[in-house]
This record gives sequence, C-alpha cells and structure tokens, in this order.
Amino acid sequence: MQILEIIIGLVFVMLLFSLFATTIMEMIAGIFALRGENLRAALKHILAHDGENSLFDAFEDNILFRQLCAKRFWRPSKYRPPSYMGAESFWMILSNTILDKADGDLRNVREKIDGLVEEKKIGGYLQKILLRLLDEAEKEELVQGKMDDLKQSVEFLQNENVKRKILAYAEETGQRVDGFKMKVENWYDTVMERSSGWYKRQTQYILFVIGLTIAVGFNADTIAIYQHLASDPELALQIADQAEQYLDDNANMPVTTPEDRKLLKNVQDRLVDINELISDDVMALESPLGIGWQVVDIGVMTPYNWFIKLAGWLVTALSITLGAPFWFDLLRKLIHIRNSGPKP
Repeated sequence: MQILEIIIGLVFVMLLFSLFATTIMEMIAGIFALRGENLRAALKHILAHDGENSLFDAFEDNILFRQLCAKRFWRPSKYRPPSYMGAESFWMILSNTILDKADGDLRNVREKIDGLVEEKKIGGYLQKILLRLLDEAEKEELVQGKMDDLKQSVEFLQNENVKRKILAYAEETGQRVDGFKMKVENWYDTVMERSSGWYKRQTQYILFVIGLTIAVGFNADTIAIYQHLASDPELALQIADQAEQYLDDNANMPVTTPEDRKLLKNVQDRLVDINELISDDVMALESPLGIGWQVVDIGVMTPYNWFIKLAGWLVTALSITLGAPFWFDLLRKLIHIRNSGPKP
C-alpha cells in the first residue's frame, strides 16, 4: 500500500497546484477576455478572406452582435467580444449582415450570395461552405416539391389516421430557407468545436508558464516531493489521509469560470480563492514535503543539484498543464482503489 499512498500524495499535491494555477488562469482569461478573443479569431477565420475584412467588420458592427458584447471596464469605449455565441445568434447576425434576413425562396439567397461573391465581399472558405450548404438545401427542396404534390393527393384519402401521418411526415421534410439555416447552424457548431480545441491549446501554453512560475516560486520540485514521500511512510500515509479528507469535503471539483459582465467581482472572488488555497492547503504541505525555499541551502547546491531541481520544476509545470479536472478524477480513482483494499 505504501507505493499507492506515495502516488496519492503526488497526485494530491499536483491537484492543489493545478487548482491554484487554474484559478489564476481563469482570472487572466476574464481580465483579457481570452474566450471572447478566441471566438473573435474563429469568426475572423470564417468571415475574412485574403486580408479582406469588410464582411468581418460589418458582422462585428452589427447591432445584434454588439448586444452580445460588454464594455471593457478599463476602456469603456471599447467592446469585449462575447465569451460564447450560439448557432442561432450566428445565423441571425449573418443573415442580417449579408443576406438581408434571407427571407423568401432559396433562389433569392443564391442571388444574394452570388452578388456578394462578384463584389468580392465574400470568398475563399466562406464562399465554398455557403455554396455547398446551399446546394444541399436546394436538393432537399426538390423533395419539398414532391411533398407538396403528396399533400394534395392525400387530401382525398378517407382514412384520417393515415392522412395525418403522411401530412406530418410531409411537414417534417419541408425545407427551403429553414433547411439552409439549419445547415449553416450545424456548420457553425462544428467550427466552434474546433475553436474550443484552439482555446484549450492556448490556455495550456499559459498554464505552463503559470505552472513554472508556481514551481519556482514555491520550490515545488516533483522529484524532491517524491523522495520525501518515499523516505517517510508516515508522511505518505498522512498526506493520503488528507487527500481522502479533501475528497470527502469536495464531492465535485470547484469550477471557476468568470463571466465578462461580472468581471470585477469574479476577479475579487478568484483572489480570495487563491488566498484560501495557499493558506489552507499549499502552506500546510510546505515543510513536510520539502516545498518552499526555507528548506534549501543554496550555498551547498552543486550544478547537478540545480539540474535535478530544474527537472523537478519542469515536471511540476508540465503536470499542471494537464489541468485540475485530470488530477481530481485520478485522485478519486486512486482513493477508491485504496478504500477497496485493507487499511494499513
């Protein structure tokens, strides 16, 4: 069981530092509107073409888009892009900006898109996607024509149950502009899924920098922490018990996602979270695990010692980039394994 307790101790320490880093990360994301800027970059990827930003600028200036934005608290004249925009909102703004609400027949939509292509207001990626989705919607509109004929035919049926079922099916297959709208919204959701991956990679780079700063600032050397746990079974048992108690007190991992419109309050809340985490959890582990600079005699450190310490800091920083949810779930599984066996 000792090796399991050592692993639990390491995972618990990584969880605490990951929570610390995640709290700082969310505070930075709120201040600099990182989610909003990621959304803005995704929209620019969709709407801009070969350096031509007129469509993207028109989209941003649209009153419907502005209603989703908040003002920057340090520069009230500037807008903060929204953290999230749903597919229906995207369609409303897009249609209001370039398709004149896309009312009427799909032929009218095609004429508007063709006109914008000729004027070079749209092109490249957006042009290919819209025309492909329009082709698909027009093919499905042929089915709608057949359904209209079917509706007229079933009016002569005497069996009301059969008639209702056929008419319900015909209504479900009706397309026209609604079908094109649905396809554009589905496409937008797909792009936003990829955009979430972009944001995650971006935050991982920032988390690494935060993690390395925490590792150096607290002297959180994973190699040294492992050595302390491995050489002191009582300490490993004590930390494992603390980890189990932490899970008992926190059934679910704390979620920190500040909203743009409540930024100042959330920044204050995050600072309180950081203070509590440091004072209640991290500081409690400092001396026993060799965390902190007070346990280091810099005068006797050799180049080899510094190399090992640097490696330990890097392991800590890389571990933090995995994120607090990863360590929380892993800790929960390890505690479950520990409790399923005989108590030491």
